[in-house]
Amino acid sequence: MVNCNLRKVLKTERLQLVPLDQAQLQDYLQNNGALEKSLQVGFRERSVSERVKAALLRKIIPAVADSTKNYLFSTFWAIINPEENSIVGEICFKGKPNERGEVEMGYGTYSEFQNMGYMTEAVGEIVKWALAQNDVKTVLAETDPTNLASHRILKKNNFIRYSQTGNNISWRKDKI
Repeated sequence: MVNCNLRKVLKTERLQLVPLDQAQLQDYLQNNGALEKSLQVGFRERSVSERVKAALLRKIIPAVADSTKNYLFSTFWAIINPEENSIVGEICFKGKPNERGEVEMGYGTYSEFQNMGYMTEAVGEIVKWALAQNDVKTVLAETDPTNLASHRILKKNNFIRYSQTGNNISWRKDKI
């Protein structure tokens, strides 16, 4: 089980959402089992795209290292299923809320854990947490028009589709 010394851990019926610290983000990049060891879960090799590596090195890790910022809006949150003893995916915010109180999130489920409802559950919990923060009024998400699984996740969590460009559908959920 995750060692959550002074760390914000969100829990659902089946999952734990654990924000990664700076060292764990470095371990994530290495993809050698060090991250899983620190989270006390089993190792499963994952692919880390060049785009994600670049974002981690240029933006995410420096933001998490900045002690003047709330790193919870900058880091990856590991989605852990304790019964599987495994990370099943990741979820993140793409920086702190803007001046309108909007924060954008992104997420991904490892292929062997897709279509099990994990991401629907994780999105619901992290959105609930985000909208409980004083400076957040809206959570945003973007999906590829062909990613029907992601559309279902957002619809099940009461997101509203509000615009579409050629390559993206934009979604929002406002604080009530």
